[in-house]
Amino acid sequence: GGLRSVRMSGGGDPLFHAGILEFLDHLDARSVLIDNLTTNGALLGPEIARRLVERQAREVIFSVNAVDEQDYHRMMQVPVGTFARVLKNARGLLEQRGGLELPSVVVQFLVDRRNFRGICLGSRSGTGPATRLRSPPTELSSGRTRTPLCPAQSASNRGATPLPKGEIAPSR
Repeated sequence: GGLRSVRMSGGGDPLFHAGILEFLDHLDARSVLIDNLTTNGALLGPEIARRLVERQAREVIFSVNAVDEQDYHRMMQVPVGTFARVLKNARGLLEQRGGLELPSVVVQFLVDRRNFRGICLGSRSGTGPATRLRSPPTELSSGRTRTPLCPAQSASNRGATPLPKGEIAPSR
């Protein structure tokens, strides 16, 4: 009985809590699994990454919400440079994880009229932050049906060279 796992999300980024390291240690001491952590990634530094990997957190979702530094600044209203730190921290988590399967790393975006083309172009060129961690964001699959996210560019997106599993391309 008792609490077996937690999902850390909502109401602001959980990593902004002043006692986050102590909280992670508290969970570990009680064998409570981190099922899911949703974060913007700005504060997911090496020590938190180490704890998440060592304790086999199941999933870390990075809310990137933009396609490049300028778009991130516009969408999130944070200082310039934060986007680069988020990508660095995501890469750091993947490096910390090494060849292990957990935690699974997911990247989610806010798509709007000003950035949707950048997300498509990023995955087509293989150089933008939208380049996949595991699969291209150019199509959604549901059973046997594939729906292009960017119909006008879908033919060119299919020819993109995939990155190795777990890799994030550097931003421009």
